Parts: sequence; C-alpha cells; structure tokens
Amino acid sequence: MSQRSEKCVGCGAPLQIKDPAAAGYIVKEGQTLCRRCYRLKHYGDTEVLKVSTADSDEVLSWVAKMDVLVVYVLDLCDVENGLLPGLHRHLNNKDVLLVATKRDLLPETLGNDKLLQFLRSRLREEGIEVKGVVVTGNHALGSRKMVGDAIHAVRNGKDVAVVGMANAGKSTLLNALVDTANLTVSPYPHTTLDVSPIPWQGITLYDTPGIKVEDSLWEQLAAEDIKLLGLKSAYKPRTFQLTSSQSFVLGGLATVTIVGAENATATFYVSEGLNVHRTKADNLDDYLSKHFDTLTPQVKSNPALNRHFTHRYTPEKTDVVFGQIGWVCIQGKYTRIDATVSESVDIHFRKAMI
Repeated sequence: MSQRSEKCVGCGAPLQIKDPAAAGYIVKEGQTLCRRCYRLKHYGDTEVLKVSTADSDEVLSWVAKMDVLVVYVLDLCDVENGLLPGLHRHLNNKDVLLVATKRDLLPETLGNDKLLQFLRSRLREEGIEVKGVVVTGNHALGSRKMVGDAIHAVRNGKDVAVVGMANAGKSTLLNALVDTANLTVSPYPHTTLDVSPIPWQGITLYDTPGIKVEDSLWEQLAAEDIKLLGLKSAYKPRTFQLTSSQSFVLGGLATVTIVGAENATATFYVSEGLNVHRTKADNLDDYLSKHFDTLTPQVKSNPALNRHFTHRYTPEKTDVVFGQIGWVCIQGKYTRIDATVSESVDIHFRKAMI
C-alpha cells in the first residue's frame, strides 16, 4: 500500500501528472484533488469510475499488519453483503468496533433497541465479536459524538483503521468526525482508491478503500443503473396485501413469488427508482416472456433469471434479501417463497429486520 505523502485528499490515490487514464491524475502541479474526484464531486461524472479500483486483499493485509483498532463500517441497507465471512481471521483478531451507517434511510418506526437486537443476533450467527455497536445516520454532529466517544472508549491507546465493504459510508463517516477531512463521497462503490491517513484528536484515522463484494452486482450494471438503485432519501415501503399466490418482478434483476398466500403481506424496501411489478403467480412466465427485454436495470453480461431459491413457511416475519438491491418482508400465512435472480444478484433469507 503506497505511503507517499502527495495523495489526493478525496480518494487517497498518489497524485501524478503523467497518465490521464490512471488514478490520481492532476492537470497541474500543486493541485490536491485529482481530476476523478473533482469531476465526481462537482459534476457527478460517472465515467471517471472506470479508473481501476483498489485490491481488497491488499487492503485487509495492510490493516492486519497495523497495530490499530478496526472501526468496521456496516451499511444497514445492505447488511448481508457487509458481514464479511471470517472477519477476525482477515484482520488478525484485532479489536473491532462496529459502526452501522445509514440509519436515516430506515423507517423511523423501527426502534433502535430492535435494530441493535437484530444486529447483535446477526453478529452472533456469523461468529463476529465486537467491542461495541454504534448506529448512525447522516447527522454529522450526532455521528461525531457517538462514534468519537465509542472509539476513545475502546481503542486502548491505538490508532484507528476504518474498514468496510465498498460504498458502506466510510468516507462520509470520517468527514463527519473530522472537520479538516475532505474525502470524496459518492453513491458509487470504490470511490476511495488508497489508504488516507487523517490526524484526529492526537491520533491517526486511516480511511481505507472499500472491500470488494465478490461477484458484485455493481460491476455488472451501467453507472446510470447503479444510480437508479441508489437511495436518495429514506425507504418508502411499498406494501401489498396477498390472498392468493402472487409474483413480483423487480426490474430485470429478480422475481419473488409467495405461493399459497391466504392472509399475508409483502412489504418492499427498495429504491423508488426500481419498478416493482405485481402479477398473478400463474402469469409470471408469460409476463417475463413478453416484457423482460424492456425491463431495467439488467445485468449486462447475462441478464437471465436462472438462479432459483425456495424458502418454506415459517411463522415469524421473513426477509428475502436481494444483495445491493434491497429486500421484501413477508408475513402472514403462505406455503413457500420462491425467488429467481440473475447470476450477479446475491440472495439471503433471514428473520425480519423490521
């Protein structure tokens, strides 16, 4: 991992003036923000995202060798992808403080006590031990105090490395913590390209590139489709009453069918930009054959919905989670849940978050 002092203050890439196609390019000497970050910040230019991304194994290896407290940032809108398997092994059994971000995007009706209970349950199921859990939203002052107090309570004299999956909100969190930070923030993954050391209250905070989600959906979508799936404001849940077998089509990315529904509901927590089409289960194949080519967004390389999953009825509320897209909460009486997704969409069934 490069340790040059002349790095972009936005993404951490070493600054250079020779190659416009490479990370860290500046037009003239003396600039502190690379052209990529400038265009992301001021113009929302998604073409600059084609610059190569950081190597996740290198990031984790670098953190594992450092004597630091790990602040692990978890996106509450994409919990399942954010819970890195074997986290302690990757980080050489370092102390971990979990900071769950984007609380403001979840419904206010979800109490923090229930949310914390859910998180601790999922951490236990994944075998992840943490020194504490902090839940934050987009309020800078609130995040600064809660996270800052928690860091000082558990860091035991160490510096701090901020780690998390791509687009989890690491740079946003650090910008809230540190007045002098000017890290590039965007709705797209892999904005940070190198480790950025930041002085803070007598210690050093290290912003790190996002850990790559294996077989990430984002890598199979156009930048405009990523924007379509992104949340600009809190989820606006869409609830459907079910009295018979019903199917739902999520753009060109997934379908979910509630078989044998008698008195059930399906509540979708996805971006407003994603169309959720409802049809009778018996009509699903016909609908897809007629309309699939026009559905958006779609995976570029292989759009076919050829992966099938089934979940049998359980009395508690169940979430069907579509990685990097959102989830649907099913409750009530039904026989089973069938789901189909493309090769690039990850899927999980879990006890409901909300």
